Amino acid sequence: MDNTSNSKVVLSTILYYIITYAYIYITSFFIIKYFPNLISNPAVTIATIIGAIAIFLVVAYLTYTLILGCDESGFLQSLGLTTRNLLESLSFSSSSIAIPAIALGIIAYIGGADPVRMIFEDVVRYLENAPPPWFSEVPNHILPLASIAVWSLVGIVWFAFLQVFPLNLLSRVAGPASVLVVSLLFILIYGAPLLTGDWKPDDIVILGVLFPIVLYRYRNSLGAVMSYVLLYEMPVRAAFLQGWGFTALKILVALQALWGLISIIITLQIISRGNRLG
Repeated sequence: MDNTSNSKVVLSTILYYIITYAYIYITSFFIIKYFPNLISNPAVTIATIIGAIAIFLVVAYLTYTLILGCDESGFLQSLGLTTRNLLESLSFSSSSIAIPAIALGIIAYIGGADPVRMIFEDVVRYLENAPPPWFSEVPNHILPLASIAVWSLVGIVWFAFLQVFPLNLLSRVAGPASVLVVSLLFILIYGAPLLTGDWKPDDIVILGVLFPIVLYRYRNSLGAVMSYVLLYEMPVRAAFLQGWGFTALKILVALQALWGLISIIITLQIISRGNRLG
């Protein structure tokens, strides 16, 4: 992309965002307003997500190869779908989730609460009050696996197509400032908040601010997707509770805690190694 003009990159990015925003907001609007019953249909959920991936894949590919004239061999890497910097992306994105969680747990403990108990209570409360409608349509014995599959696809949409790819485009002309642009546009599209009014501080800070910083540095979306699915998403925990019971949830939470601690250690080692090299 080094040989492309700045104006071509900017216009390509604007067009890319127009198409991605239009798909997410238009499909969300029509399903919520005219076909609310379809929300409980897992097939519709999967079809909507796969439709997004298919459309974004075509648009990204055409943008990368035809408009910008880049070699198609680098296309997957432009989406961050590569093993390059996977460990760094995984450890830093996981740390971005684990550190705030630990900080909040310490605050809760100081305030006299049991942070571990709070985790389980939050999952139960979520499952009772606001689970994805399609949970009830999936057999319990495969629900945890189905939830991992669904949010893995969702994670690819969010981080490969709506963070790493536009970062790769805009960073050519805007450098680090591209993080601010991608962060803001991600916050305005994640969960269609302009339509639903659902603004969540944790999503904004972790997924909308910290993740773009990590992905700007390492350009690997796979690590972000893995952290998002297996460490961050409440519906995945809820699926384990509903599908496989409380023991499965306890094992999952324990593994998540271990994963978070190991990620923090690896992140500190990477930072330390970088400082020594610097």
